Amino acid sequence: MSISGGIYLSMSCIQMSEAFQETWQNLPYLLNPVFLEFGCFSLGYYGLMYIIAFFITYHLCIFRIHRERFPVKVPDFDKYLTWLVIGILTGARIGYYVLYNPARLVGNPLGVFIPFEFGEEIIFIGFRGMSFHGGLVGGILASFLFSVKYRVSVLLMGDLLVPVI
Repeated sequence: MSISGGIYLSMSCIQMSEAFQETWQNLPYLLNPVFLEFGCFSLGYYGLMYIIAFFITYHLCIFRIHRERFPVKVPDFDKYLTWLVIGILTGARIGYYVLYNPARLVGNPLGVFIPFEFGEEIIFIGFRGMSFHGGLVGGILASFLFSVKYRVSVLLMGDLLVPVI
């Protein structure tokens, strides 16, 4: 009985392993990419991660400013983070179209920032597509522009921001 029970258990584990492997390999196709939906507005998981990342980064930097007596004032950091968020989002959108959808960029350059298609009807299509590479370039560019405009050391802001990323 123990031999047959052991064989049966092994076969069951193999079958379960195959079922798990099949599910795991097809997981991206089984998940709904939309986290929250209200009418025509939908928030995907990727957008939710952006919101969470900016929220946590902001609070960790404020914590560092107060705890470590960082030589940056909170209002100055607020301005910097606003520039940085705009730079990251703008760079990520442009980067997506330059790297992954250049034909649409050439055909409709305003489509990068306008979430509508204009034809017989005006259709809301939302913002689809973000590129990490573009976001990185946009964030670096925004940091340099901020440091030039407000005469703040980009290295100082980097010292504040990089450890919390």
